[in-house]
Order: sequence, then C-alpha cells, then structure tokens
Amino acid sequence: MKFIYCKSLKRYLSLTREPEIIDQNAIPLIEMHGWDIFKTLELFKRSNPSLYEWLFSPVIYCEDEDFLFALREIAATSYSLRKISFHYLSLTNMNIKTLTNNQLGGIPLVKTLLQAARGTLSILYILENKKLPPIKFLDLVGEVSIEANDKELLYVLLENKRAQTNLTNLQYHHLLSFLNREGSKWEEHIRELPDKKMDVQILNELLWNQLGV
Repeated sequence: MKFIYCKSLKRYLSLTREPEIIDQNAIPLIEMHGWDIFKTLELFKRSNPSLYEWLFSPVIYCEDEDFLFALREIAATSYSLRKISFHYLSLTNMNIKTLTNNQLGGIPLVKTLLQAARGTLSILYILENKKLPPIKFLDLVGEVSIEANDKELLYVLLENKRAQTNLTNLQYHHLLSFLNREGSKWEEHIRELPDKKMDVQILNELLWNQLGV
C-alpha cells in the first residue's frame, strides 16, 4: 500500500529531523510505503513517474479528495511529457534486455513481457495524444494505434498474466518482435516532447493549505 502523509506544523519546525519515508510491513503480505508531503511535492515538482502512477492509480483505499484532485489537475497540465516518456523508455529497454539475455520461463516471462509492453504502450500513447497515459493496461491497449494482431496478442498476454499461464513460443517471439520494432524509433521523437516546468508557487499554496498556515 502506497500513501502520502502530513505531520503537524510543530513537528516540521522541530530541531529533530524525522524520516521522509515510511517503509514497513504492518501485517504479513501487506507492504506499506509512504512519502512525507514535503518529499512528495519535491518529487512532484520534478515530474516523478512513480508519483504520477500513485496519483492516478485506479485502486484507492482512502483519500483526501481535495488534495488528490488538486494534484491530479496540476499533473495533467504541468507534468513533463518528456521526462515521463524517457522513464517508460528506460523501463521498456530494461525489460527487453532481461527478456533477451535471460532464459525466463512461465510467469516471470509473462510479467516481464507485460512490463515491457506497458512501457511501450505508454510511450505510444504520449506521442499520439500529447498527454499523460492511462494507468490501466487495458485502457492503453484500447487507445493506441497498433496493428490488430499486435493488439490481440497484448490482450492474450494480459489474460495469461491473470490466469498464471504461459505463452506459446510463437506468441512470445511475436510480442518480443513488436516491442523491439516499436522501441527502435522513439528517442528522437521523445526529445521533441514538451518539457514543462512546474509552478512552484502553486505547490507552495497547496502545501500551506495542508499545514493550515
């Protein structure tokens, strides 16, 4: 479980500096990872990709509705598409390298393929639409412009992940070919994407509002 937290104003004004991250396993099988609001907004200012995925996750257990709405609105208009795209390019290349250099099989292969495909589709979506990509894999597959047979295999890949079943060799090599083919032509186009700068004053106002000052 990932979360953002805010302490009292007195604790921020204390001479004792507290950690900006909470990492713990409260109960077995539940991992908790939290960022303090100062760390959160500093990362937000730099268009941090992980924070973007936190904010737009379709699964939310508890929320400060106004704070979340404000961050989503700012992210949609001010996040750097160039930084996000280079993040997904790195994710794609890393997973393709893993697939190429290692003899993965079964579910690890399916998961790695899914991560590489997610990075690929996110970049395609950004380049086509000039806006942040959806988080859900199904939404990405449905909204990017790719060949029908490639799209169908991506749906098959997701079903294999859900069912914990393997791909055939033919399906695997076709998907790997699709990922390699798409990834070879991106970097130049990514460099042409807008690299927006965040308005720090807006983030300060949001921070002060949360602290009640």
